[in-house]
Amino acid sequence: MDYKDDLGIHLESWTSEGYGQDLKDFDWVEGLVLDVGCGIGHMAKILDIPTERYLGIEPSKTFREAAPDELRMMDGDIHNLPAELRGETVLCLDVLIHLKKQVEALKELKRVTTKRLILQVRTGDPDDPILRKRDHQTYRIHKGQEYLYNVWSPTMLHNILGFAGLKPSMVFNIHSEGIHPTLIRIDL
Repeated sequence: MDYKDDLGIHLESWTSEGYGQDLKDFDWVEGLVLDVGCGIGHMAKILDIPTERYLGIEPSKTFREAAPDELRMMDGDIHNLPAELRGETVLCLDVLIHLKKQVEALKELKRVTTKRLILQVRTGDPDDPILRKRDHQTYRIHKGQEYLYNVWSPTMLHNILGFAGLKPSMVFNIHSEGIHPTLIRIDL
């Protein structure tokens, strides 16, 4: 996995004012919610998901241990989730930017989703000067650390979702200049 096990870098962005508020405004979450790549489970609180309807799936032991005790959390790999796992709503927010095999991850998310898949990705100009390219991958430097940071143009986003057999029902915040979060709802 291409994921940094550094709570400090990610905690700063997750707790910033406004993170997740776009999703809260849409009221898209229903039934059992699987939050894949959930970090410390912050979306359960932001979206007011009852603990009995929330399951956080996170590969980082550091993040799982930092999550509130009342949340149900499990170790999991986005490319190989348990065969029996299913959720009516599956969240995958700002995870695909860190993966080399996005299409495989999207296919696995589709497999475990029974009703609605909600993604947040980064779209914009993949040639933005804050990014560095190496070996056909995009990287970003943040606080002295380099990490995988996939940024998709609208065309790339459409193609990657299509390769995974997914068709967006709604897409919000796609811009062609700079880098922006883009929220995608896929009804299955």
